[in-house]
Amino acid sequence: MLTLTDLLHKTTIDPREAELLLAFVLKKDRPYVIAHAKDKVGSKVAKTFLSLVQRRKKHEPIAYLTGEQPFFGRDFLVNRHTLIPRPETEMLIGLVKQSAKGRSVIVDVGTGSGCIAVTLALECPNARVVASDVSSAALKVAKQNAKQLGADVEFVKDNLLGKKLKSELNSKLDVVFVANLPYLPSSDKKTMMPDVAKYEPSKALFAGRDGSTLVIKLLQQIRMLNVQCSMFFEVDPRQTEKLAALAHQLFPNHKVSIKQDLCGRERFLIIT
Repeated sequence: MLTLTDLLHKTTIDPREAELLLAFVLKKDRPYVIAHAKDKVGSKVAKTFLSLVQRRKKHEPIAYLTGEQPFFGRDFLVNRHTLIPRPETEMLIGLVKQSAKGRSVIVDVGTGSGCIAVTLALECPNARVVASDVSSAALKVAKQNAKQLGADVEFVKDNLLGKKLKSELNSKLDVVFVANLPYLPSSDKKTMMPDVAKYEPSKALFAGRDGSTLVIKLLQQIRMLNVQCSMFFEVDPRQTEKLAALAHQLFPNHKVSIKQDLCGRERFLIIT
């Protein structure tokens, strides 16, 4: 019988990733694997683990292998229909929380796994949270996350600010829009890590020639609404200046600002 150490030594992937996958198979955490290195494992565990290792060697993301990804201190279900939540997006939560006090409704456009909407519903319990996505498969995952984490979120299947989502809004509401839409140029796919390019949904990553197509369209749609609102976008740092200039034109009575992510990149466009 093999020990946990023997099994880990049979792999050629990153040691930390191997430990995470073995912990997943054992239904334990990574510290358990490290602390029980000499424990014996059965053939079924070994076979399942080595099968996952082979998939990882083909660049399938760890989050898709385990079916979950941590975000803002909580574990979210993910699959090939949803983008994997990124750590930089956690900053978006903090920015919205600062502005959402007393707001009537938070609207997460393009919710994907639901990580933003669910987190905001839990962090801002007095707010009404509405989340939309054009993908039925993504909405299914988002609904599962809301149920699993006990978050009260209203889900709507819609393409950006379509008829269904507009029907939820009226001039009496004070709205906070938040969106992490697809924002990468289609040409980026040629230079991306295979983990992302081969496995994550293209529709959740790419938006036209320069990546700004969907953000621009949503800004224009919001401009046509008769609601008092603030907007928080995660965007491609290469497009921030262009989008900020457009925001000044569309919302001359709003304050437009840019916030950097933890790496110093101009990642967040804020219109209040």
